[in-house]
Amino acid sequence: MTVIAASQQFQRAVRGLPFMAVYTFGLNDEALPDVSPAAPPAVSVTNAAGAVVITGASTLGVAAGGQVAASFVIPASDLPARDLYTVMWSYTVSTVPTGTTSTIDVCDGRLFPLSDYLNYPELAGLGKTTAQLEEARIAAEDRLEWECGCAFTGRYGTEDHLVGGDRRPFDYWQGWGWGSPLRGDGLGRLALERPFVQTLRGISRAWVDPDDSTSGTHQLSLNYARLDTRRCVVHYRRDPTDQYGGLWGDLTIAYEHGQPVADVRRICAMLARHRLLHGPLDARATQAPVEGGGSINLATPGLMGSVFGIPEIDVFIQRHNQRGDGYVSSGD
Repeated sequence: MTVIAASQQFQRAVRGLPFMAVYTFGLNDEALPDVSPAAPPAVSVTNAAGAVVITGASTLGVAAGGQVAASFVIPASDLPARDLYTVMWSYTVSTVPTGTTSTIDVCDGRLFPLSDYLNYPELAGLGKTTAQLEEARIAAEDRLEWECGCAFTGRYGTEDHLVGGDRRPFDYWQGWGWGSPLRGDGLGRLALERPFVQTLRGISRAWVDPDDSTSGTHQLSLNYARLDTRRCVVHYRRDPTDQYGGLWGDLTIAYEHGQPVADVRRICAMLARHRLLHGPLDARATQAPVEGGGSINLATPGLMGSVFGIPEIDVFIQRHNQRGDGYVSSGD
């Protein structure tokens, strides 16, 4: 089968609720699936751990404007926890087997419901489709959490660390009934980048054999790990069965993170409204117009300023910013 590179099509589902997964063929300029004889794309969904969650067939819509959407329902029972799902869409193009993927972020909840758009009557005349309203909501959620450096709902996440280690055994572990604190050289303690990490889901180490260049992934046992949720630090006691000797190497840490805060629903809806009315913020912009007239300076390297040109949103970001470097202001 010819597998097209992973697409940028992305959706966000709420755990414990049924969800309609959709893929729009032609959106990324790929060829449309064969429709004669009718053979809708087959689907296979895997979770972040690589386990197959659901398989089956999708329903293919009617092509229009060089695009056609395929969809299928994921039952609530198959969305039990925070996770990151990968959907493989398998179909044929001129009878040649083809496949592409999309991703679904399974989280605790959306930062605001689509019905909150009704609070802004000025949006009614824009003629936006439900898909466009959802796109603006996802963009607002992602941007607000990026600027603050944290999640405002429970999410699944991973981060990679390349940690050196000399493989010398560390002697004692304070807090587990032993005498001295852990050393910070990669053998026992690792500070995570994200705040509000609640639960560890997995620790894996990628390896390459220097003798024959074979490679693979080694799972570390969580029985020897402890998460300090206040400081978001992983402590790892050496697993006697681990021949590689501790918390070092090319590591991927998987976890659940996020913390709800007051007023995030209203602020995120305001940001989505701004995007619908004015489009994405230009990453090169140094000023933004203010409703009612005038302009406001945007944050630029070396200078203080507004992130979005909306003081109420900027105050929220400043209050809940978990980044050590202050405003990010990366554009979107």
